[in-house]
Amino acid sequence: MFVKDHPLFSIAPFNNPSAFIAHLHGELQATGIDFDLFDYEMDHICWRCADNEEYIIAGQAAITAGATLLVEGMIGGRPITTLKLDVPIVIIHDDTEYFINSLEIPAPKPGKGYPSGWEHVECVICEGSGHPSDKSPLLDFLDKYPDYKWNKDALTKSINSDISLSFPASKAYENSQPVVVKFHCCPLPVVIEFEKAQTKLGKKAHAVVPIPAEGFPSLQRSLIPPMGSDQKGGIFSPGKGREGIA
Repeated sequence: MFVKDHPLFSIAPFNNPSAFIAHLHGELQATGIDFDLFDYEMDHICWRCADNEEYIIAGQAAITAGATLLVEGMIGGRPITTLKLDVPIVIIHDDTEYFINSLEIPAPKPGKGYPSGWEHVECVICEGSGHPSDKSPLLDFLDKYPDYKWNKDALTKSINSDISLSFPASKAYENSQPVVVKFHCCPLPVVIEFEKAQTKLGKKAHAVVPIPAEGFPSLQRSLIPPMGSDQKGGIFSPGKGREGIA
């Protein structure tokens, strides 16, 4: 198993996630569960940032490497950015290609710092898109696999609920933090489109929460160009507004 080279991996702070994916796959298999990491679509991979400065650097690096900003908003008390990769990350496993199309970059929670590095992948367990508020497939999934150490904290979320398994870090993967595989019902871009639609309708319960003007880093604000210039991908092109950003 290996991850093909990608423009993202040649720009700091990122690196090739081959060791991370291999370790996560091996740990999941070691639990004895009757599926592996490649039985479900991995819709995104998450890069953990050590501090707020790295959060901005990582987001700008991803756009430079080839990515479009889908959304940036407050989740769990800190900013999280999600980007769609222009070229997917390609994993080769048993002579088959698997694709990861999106990248998630969370800022650290206030007062907390972490070693930077790959943190989790998230898999879609439903066939078709489903609805972001429907958690019944996750409950069925838990009923099918009850004898594992699931983290169920995120089942309480009103949309995009998830469950996860955490595993110790590997010496082969230079990161002291646990690695995580998450499972949810809808691909992240589908969830984001739902949240943006709720934002436009003024429904605060499921809307994107904007980054406060002070006290938190904002990739969105860092990308706003001088008057008359144009941002890569047309996100901030004059006269177009912030296409793709809630």
